Amino acid sequence: MGQRTLKRIGFFAIARQLRETNRTQADIAADYNVSSSTVSVINQAGSWENYLAGKTAVKPIRAARALAQKPTKLEAAKAAGLNPRTREDRLNAAGHPAKSRIPRHHREANKLAADLKKLEKTPTRDEFKQLSKALHDRQDVLLARVRQAERHLGRNGLKSDLALFISVGALVLSIIALAN
Repeated sequence: MGQRTLKRIGFFAIARQLRETNRTQADIAADYNVSSSTVSVINQAGSWENYLAGKTAVKPIRAARALAQKPTKLEAAKAAGLNPRTREDRLNAAGHPAKSRIPRHHREANKLAADLKKLEKTPTRDEFKQLSKALHDRQDVLLARVRQAERHLGRNGLKSDLALFISVGALVLSIIALAN
């Protein structure tokens, strides 16, 4: 199988469209500039790991029958004028609060949002170059101070080593300050 070029963020965006809308795969493919067969593969894979491995999930993201929008038993009972009780209703009546479970697609969306926030904190190439230049400038200044101290102390054993140790410590502290 060929190399997959779709990024993780694109995969989850398309998977979300498949899960939450009734749009056709061709429409979704047009929005994300991919082929409809890519959208079909994403639907069949079900997860990012399966997509990378070229595997098919046991349950696709959206089955063909999901487009028919057949009402659930709960919806059908409500439409018939009945007042059905859900599992949460039965647990609340028994004095047990219903456990709030986060659906898998919400967990994936939350993970994607966290990844995006982490990515926003990553410096751009220009910011990295500026930080690197500032760090090198600071290193040059500190190195000049070390050499000046060596000349002043005349390499008198301990005094020279102490000056070098202090200068290196100052360099490390400046690196930490620039990193933050």
